[in-house]
Amino acid sequence: MSHHKVKDIIVGAITHDEYLRIGDKTSAKTIYDSLCSTYDGNEQVQEAKAGLLIQQYELFKMQDDEDIGAMFTRFQTLVSGLKILKKSYTTYDHVLKILRSLPQQWRPKITAIEEAKDLKKLSLEAL
Repeated sequence: MSHHKVKDIIVGAITHDEYLRIGDKTSAKTIYDSLCSTYDGNEQVQEAKAGLLIQQYELFKMQDDEDIGAMFTRFQTLVSGLKILKKSYTTYDHVLKILRSLPQQWRPKITAIEEAKDLKKLSLEAL
């Protein structure tokens, strides 16, 4: 594909505000690099994002006003963000994190799950 076609595709796929930001770029590569820098950030920014997500993962708890579905969705969003930044945990880590993040009133159910299931083989969906 020619340089001009690629540039036309990129320009056609972005908003007017984004176009104003990259309007001075002359090649598809410089446009791409500028967009990556804007939305992904440089390596330092990505490491900072990863650090924040890791901290959120480590401190993850079910919120008082949250049902299990909302908590699981919030957890999956956090895990997806970590995967994008190439910071991932095992499924076993996720299962343990979910079980540990539940409030005290869930303790009987957690104990039943731990006794009935092999947590190392348990998927998040089965949990």
